[in-house]
Amino acid sequence: MVAKEGRPRRGAFVLTAVTTGAMVFALVATPAAGKPPKPTPPPSATPKNVILFIGDGMGPEQVEIGRRVKGAPLFLDGIPWGAVG
Repeated sequence: MVAKEGRPRRGAFVLTAVTTGAMVFALVATPAAGKPPKPTPPPSATPKNVILFIGDGMGPEQVEIGRRVKGAPLFLDGIPWGAVG
């Protein structure tokens, strides 16, 4: 399956990539036969890790839509901030 320019066709490449990806997913997602799944640990009272997301380009519009979706003030509203000038 070679095109006129000597390059493989895109469709064949995509089909191969999708098929390979599906096979890898099936192998990884299928539990090993005869082995019980590992139990999940119980949740602890204190967090093990904290992840802080900083919105790139976040402005007043994005914060306001967050308030409207939540229906209450955001934690972000209680953080003191300001500019020194």
